[in-house]
Amino acid sequence: MLRRPRKFLHDPAVYKDPMVFNPDRFMGPNPEMHPAEYFFDFGRRVCPGTHLADVSVWINVAKSIAGFQVSPTIGPDGKPIIPSVETVGDVIARPKPFVCNVKPRTPHIPKIVAEYLATHDA
Repeated sequence: MLRRPRKFLHDPAVYKDPMVFNPDRFMGPNPEMHPAEYFFDFGRRVCPGTHLADVSVWINVAKSIAGFQVSPTIGPDGKPIIPSVETVGDVIARPKPFVCNVKPRTPHIPKIVAEYLATHDA
């Protein structure tokens, strides 16, 4: 049986304005159901790698934010080009390709990245 988590996690019966990015919906006295409660399944079928997946994503995002400044690209009209929130894929969704500026926060970051790529399979 193939589940469709994206369909369930964007259900208007569960989430008010499900297509709007609003992390505040999970806070306060009456929070909406947090996606992690459903996404990694439940009961006897819960994914044994839930915590590893969660921590791995957290560490990689934190390291990326610590090392790089990501900002919108400036268009020819001088205004930022804001990426769309559209995705591609079905079972594994990912954002559609978009342009942005990625700059190292300190001068030694490019050297660290180059050393890592030289010693690991990219």
